[in-house]
Amino acid sequence: MQSKNMNTALLAAALVMPSASVFADNNSHSTTAPQAKEKPFTTVYFAPRTQYRTASERFLQRLMLTGVVQDPNSIFARMYWSFETDSDLGKNMEQWKSSYEEAEFNKPFPLGESDFWLEPGVVFHWESAGSRIDPYLGIGYHFDPTLGAVLRYRYNHQNHDSQTLQGDWDDSSEHRVDIYLTKYFTPDFWVQYNPTYYSKTHGDKFEYANGKKPYAAT
Repeated sequence: MQSKNMNTALLAAALVMPSASVFADNNSHSTTAPQAKEKPFTTVYFAPRTQYRTASERFLQRLMLTGVVQDPNSIFARMYWSFETDSDLGKNMEQWKSSYEEAEFNKPFPLGESDFWLEPGVVFHWESAGSRIDPYLGIGYHFDPTLGAVLRYRYNHQNHDSQTLQGDWDDSSEHRVDIYLTKYFTPDFWVQYNPTYYSKTHGDKFEYANGKKPYAAT
């Protein structure tokens, strides 16, 4: 009987002692501190959008991957990036026709301790007609942590000539001004209002993307 109790005690010791050693290690001052959870280099979001353009009265479908670099030690910290493909859905969503692709990069720079920031960036745009490089500069303002606005000038530089309304070929580059008013309801849900103004560098020679023609050509 004594031998049986001793065997039971030894078995209990074998089961308990490893657990005790774990608790001892956790409370020991000689162990290394737990490491903080590392952030990913960048966030990644899938951001589809169905857009209705009031001037051309057509729908446009965007499929986009986007994110912001999170690594605080990287020179790209806080840089926004996106890759997208856009398709023309027609006036009544009766088609799916590839329209264009874009890649965009920008990085905000706070202006001191104020609620303003500068936002330089660039868009690379390509479609069946050719490609563009669109540098831009925006200035933004935070009204509060959930509401912000950006006024942005962008130059859409065509890397190719386009056919004019007169039948010859010329540069169809254009100036573009955007206003972005963004309201966040949660970190993952927000709405944005984005009116846009375009002006062709040769405004009397080209039709705009919304089908509008310059006054000189009408």
